[in-house]
Amino acid sequence: MQIEIHGNNHSEIDQAWIDYHKKHLAEQMDRFTGYLTRIEVFFNEESEHHQGPKKQRCSMEARMKHHQPIAVTDFAETLLQAMNGASSKLKRSLNDHIEKHSEKH
Repeated sequence: MQIEIHGNNHSEIDQAWIDYHKKHLAEQMDRFTGYLTRIEVFFNEESEHHQGPKKQRCSMEARMKHHQPIAVTDFAETLLQAMNGASSKLKRSLNDHIEKHSEKH
């Protein structure tokens, strides 16, 4: 399973950060390795109507073998919180999808 992290020019995202979080995400998604070909992670900074504090957005897209991709998004105060929220959502979505399709076969 390939994991790609796209930082969108975030100053706090360097290669060491990417490498560490790729490894951590691979460990979290290990259960799904046989079903996935790739996970892409995208970070962006969001500000509501250009006022107030900026929120970090993390979107993840899991490419499954022989199925449509599954995408999730989470917003939080920090990159790490957004990534953890998105990975939790992705694990639930993958689990639901796999259970649903295994019942059909």
